[in-house]
Amino acid sequence: MILNEEKIGQTVTEVGCAVFRLLENTDTITKEMIIDELERYRKEVTNTLHKGALRDAAEVVRSIK
Repeated sequence: MILNEEKIGQTVTEVGCAVFRLLENTDTITKEMIIDELERYRKEVTNTLHKGALRDAAEVVRSIK
């Protein structure tokens, strides 16, 4: 996946929001929890572009070794 500056900004924003949502309920966060939260939220939103940004963010987190 090729990321330009705009997509990088969207990805960072979505991952950050997912982390903050998770921190409301737990003190320990795993990579899998972030991916699950991004996918869960993707099912809730109705905007197609937002869904794509969430999908891309989940893919970036999955690719981190």
